[in-house]
Amino acid sequence: MLNVLISLLFGPIHVAAIACNYSVLVGNFDWETGRQKCIDAGMDFTSIIDSTIQSEVETFLIENNPGSDVWLGLKWNVSKQNFYWVNDVSLNMSTWRNWASGEPNCMDTICMDPNTDYQDCVRMANGEWKTFYCNSAFVALCQSCLSLQ
Repeated sequence: MLNVLISLLFGPIHVAAIACNYSVLVGNFDWETGRQKCIDAGMDFTSIIDSTIQSEVETFLIENNPGSDVWLGLKWNVSKQNFYWVNDVSLNMSTWRNWASGEPNCMDTICMDPNTDYQDCVRMANGEWKTFYCNSAFVALCQSCLSLQ
């Protein structure tokens, strides 16, 4: 009712906000298994689409100390030659990102060493993003978000 009254007095308004909940699934999961565990829990891997969510995630991890690096919902898409979040949003490398120094590195079709596995998946270590081998084992960081309007 208040939004309608404000709209009538001042014109249309739009309030876009997101409220997210997080969960750490402790265990040694490769990226695909970790994501499936999040989905089975009614969530998905965490998508950090802006600095506000990055801060929320860092605070959550400090308060809940998973004891290791965590998988994020960010993965290199070979055919599109870009990183994509599990929510299908592409990572705009020219705007928001939180890569550690020297990252990202060695993704499929980017890495020049044909004798190496590719580092197509992304983990968070001490608040920074790092590409890593998808078959490595880390804790799953799950997220569930609702749009508030």
